[in-house]
Amino acid sequence: MSGPSRAALIEEIRAFIPPLAQHLHKGASGKLGVFGGSAEYTGAPYFVAISALRTGADLAHVVCTQAAATAIKSYCPDVIVHPLLPSRSSSSSSSAGGDLTEEERRGVDAAMEQIGEWLPRFTGLVLGSGLGRDKAVQLCAKKIIEQAKDRKMPLVIDGDGISSVVCVWPSLVEGYKEVVLTPNFPEYQRLCKAAGCEEDTPVMDLARKMGNVTIVQKGQTDKISDGRIVVECTEAGSPRRCGGQGDITSGSIGTFLSWAHAYKEKDSLKYPPNVLAGYAGCLMTREANKAAFAKKGRSTIVSDMIEEIGQVFAESLEKHASSL
Repeated sequence: MSGPSRAALIEEIRAFIPPLAQHLHKGASGKLGVFGGSAEYTGAPYFVAISALRTGADLAHVVCTQAAATAIKSYCPDVIVHPLLPSRSSSSSSSAGGDLTEEERRGVDAAMEQIGEWLPRFTGLVLGSGLGRDKAVQLCAKKIIEQAKDRKMPLVIDGDGISSVVCVWPSLVEGYKEVVLTPNFPEYQRLCKAAGCEEDTPVMDLARKMGNVTIVQKGQTDKISDGRIVVECTEAGSPRRCGGQGDITSGSIGTFLSWAHAYKEKDSLKYPPNVLAGYAGCLMTREANKAAFAKKGRSTIVSDMIEEIGQVFAESLEKHASSL
């Protein structure tokens, strides 16, 4: 499948990367809100947030459940943590499944009052990593997406945000032009099923069926489409497939998406901003994986990859870089 060259895509991406300048204030290069984190999964939202920061966002906030907050706070003081997501009472008769109780629904509404105060402060959102399958959290995530749509906020949805929210309420994102979905292989199959398509539906067809949302189909070759164009990221990574690489991708895309939508001349870009942001995040992940593997080999973990993001960015995307 032919498409824009790597050089052409990087030239476009460079156009909306904000400059490093003394006059800029804190937050001018992006303030990301990361929604995820549960008692079972505390690493994923941290990896998203720290990847967003290493890519170049000024601030990253993680909005998680109380059960996840202490662990995430302990990982890194650079990430701001808000234990605002609700969780169902362990003593509730419905806590193992079924409908929420009235008390639990009131808890969701109370959580959304606080979350709603924070949403306007963010320049972009990433939702789903480590979100878990708690019904109260799922309902809260649904409401967050609805509010993001009302505000036309750049939004990346990954992991449980796809499997447990978008696949349950596919109309939530239908036609939402500011959203980027980043499914892995099984999540892509679920997304196809939720959209009423065959599991092997090509990404352009699925994106079109969902109202021209942008989808990053992660795989051996990453394919990014908004239903009108397909871009492929074929950069070599490594044979090491450690957990957490998808979190780097969604965190990086969150930063690039925030920049792209803040770019005053985005209408002059040759390719869709969401597609460019998706490609940039995939490129960062693959290049960081390759660089980390060159140093650590089989023992490479996602933390090693995160340490490579800065150098990879400088070599591949900084405007002074000479090699495409």
